[in-house]
Amino acid sequence: MNLQETTEAMLRRWLADLCDCEPDAFSFRTVSGGCIHTALRADWVGEKGSASLFVKLAGEGKAPLLNAEKQSLYTLKEHAPPGLKVPDVLGSQEIGEGFCALALEWLAMTSSEARTLGPAMTQLYKGTEGHFSSYGFPTNNFIGATQQINTRTDSWPDFFAERRIKPQLEWARARGYDLPSTEKLSRAVRELLSAKRPAPPSCLLHGDLWSGNAGMITDGQPVIFDPACYFGDPWADLAISELFGGFSPSFFTAVSQVHPRPAEDVMETYKAYHLLNHLNLFGESYLAQALRSLSPALRFS
Repeated sequence: MNLQETTEAMLRRWLADLCDCEPDAFSFRTVSGGCIHTALRADWVGEKGSASLFVKLAGEGKAPLLNAEKQSLYTLKEHAPPGLKVPDVLGSQEIGEGFCALALEWLAMTSSEARTLGPAMTQLYKGTEGHFSSYGFPTNNFIGATQQINTRTDSWPDFFAERRIKPQLEWARARGYDLPSTEKLSRAVRELLSAKRPAPPSCLLHGDLWSGNAGMITDGQPVIFDPACYFGDPWADLAISELFGGFSPSFFTAVSQVHPRPAEDVMETYKAYHLLNHLNLFGESYLAQALRSLSPALRFS
């Protein structure tokens, strides 16, 4: 664990306050938790009991990412149906030397997909349909390390074109990638969705729902984490699930029984958002795939 002694001491004191134990009761080990933050398992044993926590440490300038994640977790926790687990947020705190920490409950997970994840996500979508009168979210957040603009919009085609595709295109073009003009592509996306997906239900979305952000705890209950929430079309949520795989056909079947899957060119347009984001985050290897996903909208216009 690459923590300076003063940072570790402050982390111990903060966690001790959270858990009502002594700072030296904690032991730490690094665990898997994504590529942006340092992830730790914090175990403590004391006179009052024992427990494990999952702790994310964000470096200098990364505190807004953890704050946004915390807000999304709170929102998912508020609306999650029975049978869908969302980790409890135990607290967050600035920790010296430029670090910010987010502490969550530790969940013992298996490597398997929960068979009930599809029905549980369907219940989440159905239960939050119409809760937010437009599309978006009360605050901006992050998809990976990229800011996600969530300014609420009454029109879904406008929201997806202006708040999803357009910013990613602007950032990609600023990085020098050879893409059609931002205005041309944004207009094409708006026209396609206006014709084929003008007013889908506005449901609470996880926002980054791929197999690395979902799992099953040891009692068989599905769990979701690392969200980037907003209110929108459920199939915009499932676009990244299809794109990067990891879920069984039954997962998609469960959702489609309540919210039928849209046309393929709509799904390709939804996938283009995530491919452009990966282009901006990870480089040119995603350029050709992003252009292929944008091509149905360009042909439509």
